[in-house]
Amino acid sequence: MCAVIGAAITGFIIGGIVTAAQGALIGAQVGMAIIAVVGLIGGIASEMADAADAARAMAGASEPTFTPFNIESAVEVKTPVNDAITTPIDGAQEYAAQYGIKVRSLNNSELLPEGQDISNGLNRGPNGTVSDAASGRTIHNNLNIEGAQKATISGAGIKGPNGFADAMSSNTIYELKPNNMANIRLAVQQLLRYNTPSGGAYNMVIVVY
Repeated sequence: MCAVIGAAITGFIIGGIVTAAQGALIGAQVGMAIIAVVGLIGGIASEMADAADAARAMAGASEPTFTPFNIESAVEVKTPVNDAITTPIDGAQEYAAQYGIKVRSLNNSELLPEGQDISNGLNRGPNGTVSDAASGRTIHNNLNIEGAQKATISGAGIKGPNGFADAMSSNTIYELKPNNMANIRLAVQQLLRYNTPSGGAYNMVIVVY
């Protein structure tokens, strides 16, 4: 409304030079231009306010929350896949075969998530896998071979009466080792000892990572 009144006044002033009708027309046009400029400025201000609100909302947003991983549910939904972590080092399979023992790679799916993280970070070079004691314990504690579990074998110990297999099913004893020849030789000795009380009734498998 103020813009329209201003336009009329402008028209009458200009009317001193041109006719009143021409002045009014020019004044109206000037008034409409003022209104358009005000509207444009208002639109820009509104967009700037929206952007500021969005920025404030982002700044005030809470940090994302994480639900603790449920290992039991992970085991339930685990689907075995052919996802070998490594390839047995050269000579390992031939060496173990002399004692009736097979050597295969550990599959990534046979480890729970914490074990996968540690395994993925190990140094695997031309001489095999390098694993410290702490990493080895974590991988052993997260081993999850389908149909097998840790087992105590009476009469298979060295310093005591019992031996302790990393995993054992109804027909197979598994020994988990880093993929290098020193550990594979050790695994052969352990498996032969574990299988002795049964008279050699079990299949023996070294699982390397």
